[in-house]
Amino acid sequence: MVMGIKDRGESIEFQGASDISDLKDAIIGEKCQISLSDLEEQLQESQDTDDLFLTRFALLAIGTILCPSTGIHLSNLYLNAVSDIRNLGKKNWASHVVRHLMESIRCYQVKHAKNLSGCTIFVQLLYLHHVE
Repeated sequence: MVMGIKDRGESIEFQGASDISDLKDAIIGEKCQISLSDLEEQLQESQDTDDLFLTRFALLAIGTILCPSTGIHLSNLYLNAVSDIRNLGKKNWASHVVRHLMESIRCYQVKHAKNLSGCTIFVQLLYLHHVE
């Protein structure tokens, strides 16, 4: 369990057989990457809480809380991961968050990256929980 999120049994697919071109057009548009600031703006301008709103919200949560990077963009591979918004809660998000964080720590140590990406809030909460 990571910050209240449990694994639910289904693996997260980053390569999909389904056509996500409509989703890609709605989220990315003419740009080449998913911009976190664009997602935030699109959410603020949304009038409905439809599937597109939920997808944008999920992507923003992934890119800012669960698996943040050191940049202002989110990997386009997450579009496949969130394309089935109805089954998003059935995925193994906790394992993915930990794997992403561990890979970030490895990069920081081995490649001497300047910044640490990943869910550092989880590390802080875990530390504070064990210090008590």
